[in-house]
Amino acid sequence: MLAVLSGMMFFAVLFGAVTIQAQRIEGQRQIDQLDRDIAEQSDLHRSLRAQVAVSESPERIMAEAQKLDMVEPGPVAPLVAGTPITPTSGSAPASTTEASDTSRSSDSTGTAGGSGR
Repeated sequence: MLAVLSGMMFFAVLFGAVTIQAQRIEGQRQIDQLDRDIAEQSDLHRSLRAQVAVSESPERIMAEAQKLDMVEPGPVAPLVAGTPITPTSGSAPASTTEASDTSRSSDSTGTAGGSGR
């Protein structure tokens, strides 16, 4: 009886060890697949970053703008409240009288129409 019980225990432990080993092998296979996926995605990421760097380059942007017949803007002058607008070459304001009409209709609160809302 002791021999049968010992034999059964031996096979139960052996079966458990084989089962655990099979789970370890499956787990390692999944880890290997994930490592391959990570390497593939890293390569894709590196490639896409290179494409972004090329796309963002000032030379490429200027070339695309020239293909679209875009031109560089002229000098930019800051606008100061209360200063009359003077046209520069290549630009024409809508109306200098509009700007002065708007400034005349402001009340002390700085809002148009004097409502203060």
